[in-house]
Amino acid sequence: MASHDEKKRHKYCANPFNTHVVHQKKDLRPVSESFLIKFPSVLKAGQKLCTGCRKTLSTKQPEGMEMHISSPSSSEDAHFAQPFPKERHGTSLSSNEEVFDKTVEVEVLNRSLSIIGESPFDKRKAERSQEYLSSKRAKVADSVKKKLSLVAGPSREGESDAPPKCQDNCMPDVIKGIKEKYRVSSRTEQLQILTLFCGHMTIRSMMQEFECSQRMAVQARKLLEEKGMLATPNPKLGRTLPAEVEALVEKFYYSDQISRVMPGQKDFVSVKTTTGKERKQKRLVLSNLREAYQKFREDHPTTKVGFSKFATMRPQECVLAGSSGTHSVCVCTFHQNVKLMIIGSKMKEVTGIETYHDVIAMIVCNPAQPSCYFRTCSSCPSVDAFENELGELYELEGMDEVQFQQWTSTDRSELSTMVLSTEEFLGKFVQKATVLTRHDFVAKAQSEFLKDVKDKLVEGEFAVIGDFSENYSFVIQDAAQGFHWNNSQCTIHPWVFYWRSNGELKHGSFTVISECNTHDFVAVHLFQKMVIEHLKSEFPLIHKIFYFSDGCAGQYKNCKSFLNLCLHEEDYGIKAEWHFFATSHGKGPSDGVGGTLKREATRESLRRPYSDQIISPMKLFEYANRDLGNMKFGYATQKDHVLEAQLLRDRSIVAKTIPGTQKLHSLKPLSKTTLEVREFSSSNSSRLESVTAEHSSPLQMNLAGYVTVQYDSKWWLASILESLPSEREVKVNFLHPNGPSNNFFFPDIEDQYIIDSRDILVPVNPKTATGRTYTLSKKEINATNKAMGNKK
Repeated sequence: MASHDEKKRHKYCANPFNTHVVHQKKDLRPVSESFLIKFPSVLKAGQKLCTGCRKTLSTKQPEGMEMHISSPSSSEDAHFAQPFPKERHGTSLSSNEEVFDKTVEVEVLNRSLSIIGESPFDKRKAERSQEYLSSKRAKVADSVKKKLSLVAGPSREGESDAPPKCQDNCMPDVIKGIKEKYRVSSRTEQLQILTLFCGHMTIRSMMQEFECSQRMAVQARKLLEEKGMLATPNPKLGRTLPAEVEALVEKFYYSDQISRVMPGQKDFVSVKTTTGKERKQKRLVLSNLREAYQKFREDHPTTKVGFSKFATMRPQECVLAGSSGTHSVCVCTFHQNVKLMIIGSKMKEVTGIETYHDVIAMIVCNPAQPSCYFRTCSSCPSVDAFENELGELYELEGMDEVQFQQWTSTDRSELSTMVLSTEEFLGKFVQKATVLTRHDFVAKAQSEFLKDVKDKLVEGEFAVIGDFSENYSFVIQDAAQGFHWNNSQCTIHPWVFYWRSNGELKHGSFTVISECNTHDFVAVHLFQKMVIEHLKSEFPLIHKIFYFSDGCAGQYKNCKSFLNLCLHEEDYGIKAEWHFFATSHGKGPSDGVGGTLKREATRESLRRPYSDQIISPMKLFEYANRDLGNMKFGYATQKDHVLEAQLLRDRSIVAKTIPGTQKLHSLKPLSKTTLEVREFSSSNSSRLESVTAEHSSPLQMNLAGYVTVQYDSKWWLASILESLPSEREVKVNFLHPNGPSNNFFFPDIEDQYIIDSRDILVPVNPKTATGRTYTLSKKEINATNKAMGNKK
């Protein structure tokens, strides 16, 4: 077994000068052979030295090399007397070196110095400082030369009276400084330093003087031969990503799930391309890069790319939220309100819940099925238990009330600050989180379905995305003050279409510029007719179109547009389907096209201060058609809109509203009067609905007063605010809590919602003594429970 001293030798610094108060264990290196030779009395083989001791030893004289006054310099000076010796000199005195008395020699030296007018030699200073010796030699040499010049006359031409520069005086200090620099430099810098000495020192000498490895000394010599002094080695080349991986990452950034096109005319960046600078519409990345990278790894588990490389490969036009020009409006209130509640209630600090993703994960199964998001799964965790768990955590923190912000809508949307008791807040939070669970799933499912459609397009099939851009207001350079109040505008409706050619996905655009500023189902049908005519002129074979748009009820998602879809094949000879994005998630490439048109038109109009200004829809169309060659345009007049409305009048009369229209996101015509509808496009469950009044059955229910309704797999007491017979829907105000319950009350924040009239269970007449709490009779509760059972 090793002794205690041996363990100590290998574990701690040898501490040769007894300077450490405690044992040093960091940055230890074994004692080198050169140190063992120079300092045999204080070092032994197998010991280790810390950084501080190594530096101290490197600056000390070797043992046995005492300074002799008569010698021209110290041992180190002697070693570097020649600029770069080939071999290192011995450290011991030669056997024939003369031994003398120092005291006698000092006396002789001082007498000689007094003769030439120099001060005596100070023995103490010489022992303390090497610089004293160098300075003394320089002064003596200077005095002797001056005396010689007085006797022999001035120096001849070409001869210099000045002492040789750095020959004997500064060279040792330079060498010492270089060695110190070597010890604290990086490996690349050490190689550069070694190239200075390679031409004048052997490999062994460099290893001894600089304590470097043989491999490093050889590499420095090779570097000197190839590149010269102070050359740096070639940097190591990292592993380059294959071109297909780079293309995959770029495609991922451009996907609508990761980024969306920003619609503003100022939302662009100048990007360098092979043909010069090109202006590209910005795409706002919908998450931070770390989340995007995690999503990329989930989608492509076999593709290896690091996060830093993934981040550097982000296209320049894909900007992050918070960057200049990324002020985003028209955000989704479903998502934003839940985010505001999480932040305002300090939910991360109290419960550990950071995002709405964490909330959704806690109230659905793992793995989750579509039924979990629609709250029809019987195996999902109870939202009541989730609410109680949150309540206990807030109670432990002693939080009796919560202050937070919410987007509220009356006549307009505004951001309001609210203060609720913790109990009321959690009830509201769980309710909104439950609604968000369904909404978030639909938003992602529709985006994924669009991606799937584009991937699976075959010849003759087209995916067409459309949306109304914000109306364009005309701009004039040097306009009169009163022009500011001119409301002259025009409608812009871009269509972006995708198709496949030889397996490659391609895209194009067609933008309608219209005089009419009415955005209704008539305008949609008119613009739809124009884009189909354009497609027929460009492509000989078209047999199916997949339409995608937002769910605006006045434009795309209404009974009249549904009937037009059923008659699509009869009108154009082309089959069609229509799919809707989730509420507030309809931003897409068409918005980018509209923003590009408005931006370029504004720039061009400002270049025309005195003539040919763009101040009418026709002028805008003429400019765009002439100068924006990569985009195609159509023009619609006010008269075109009137004629289209007359054509659709008879259809509007017989069109019938489908119950629960707001919940539908997929429509597929089966006949001229029947649609196959789904709550999300990839759903396996569907139902058939008639779109004409001949097949409708009147609603057999008095829609007034109080009713019990089915919502989120539970029944609720609600008061009817408004009946919408044309839509077969009703607007209700929920009372809390859900049934069955002994008492119901209206929450401080109104819980209003539009529901399908078929979700109404039974009409009731609740009793109230104070006007604040309401009760139902046992008979009404039993009737409601029975109606709920029949619904399942």
